[in-house]
Amino acid sequence: MNKKDFNNISMNGRLAYQLMCVEKYFVNKYPEKDFKKLFQLLWQVTNGMYWDTFSGYIIELNKSCFFEFDTYEKQEWLYLTKEQYDLFKELISEFDENDESILETLKDQTEVYAYTVVPENTKESIDIIFDTIHFLKQDGIELPDIKLVEFSTIDQRNGWGDHFDGTKLSIILNK
Repeated sequence: MNKKDFNNISMNGRLAYQLMCVEKYFVNKYPEKDFKKLFQLLWQVTNGMYWDTFSGYIIELNKSCFFEFDTYEKQEWLYLTKEQYDLFKELISEFDENDESILETLKDQTEVYAYTVVPENTKESIDIIFDTIHFLKQDGIELPDIKLVEFSTIDQRNGWGDHFDGTKLSIILNK
């Protein structure tokens, strides 16, 4: 896979590809864990969830933010509900630095052109995809098939791409 392979894929398609990578990473690293609720939340981003809302979830799911205080009530959460906090607490407590870093690449993608137009040269966005891919390669995990997101092209919605049901691409939600 080359960086140029992503040139015609929309921002939404790129983020979907990264989510596919993150799923493979977690499924391979933690085969006994249930990530279904987490990815039900995260996949909403391809179907109209505002990218800054998605980014906010990723920030709040960061281990240091999540466990800054010992209870939900002591933290001022902008995105996570008490129910989500309780659902994700055990899962996030086991995350290590690599887990945090791969999730961070999702946030980086949502912020790379935030509140701007998608430029003609999207090198920065594609570099972020390859930051995500790095985690799979270092663990010998097979990459998802890029053809699955090629339908979402850079000519849709000024480069952002049309909304679509990304859950159909999920290996976790389609078990």
